[in-house]
Amino acid sequence: MKDYENDWIITVSNSDNVEIFFYRFFGTEDKVKDILYLMADKKAHELDETYLDLISYPDDQSDIEYDPETGALYCSVEDYDIEYVFTAKKICNIGHIVYELER
Repeated sequence: MKDYENDWIITVSNSDNVEIFFYRFFGTEDKVKDILYLMADKKAHELDETYLDLISYPDDQSDIEYDPETGALYCSVEDYDIEYVFTAKKICNIGHIVYELER
């Protein structure tokens, strides 16, 4: 349900390096879409103030996509050198890893 508030993990990564930035947010799906859009728009503006040299970027909140396989919301900003990916996933939809340590 879009109207219910949830705990979310938001990530920002890029194709230039292995760093992934993690953030936590509590709010509705619409609010997290707003945040993803604002983060992506800020990055797009940093890369190119005119947006003319960008291959892709979200025009507005409706460009935030949903991946049914992962259960994540996402968008990206891409120029000719690097792609930035912004994702959000409900904490309750993040799987657990179960493993045993051998000695």
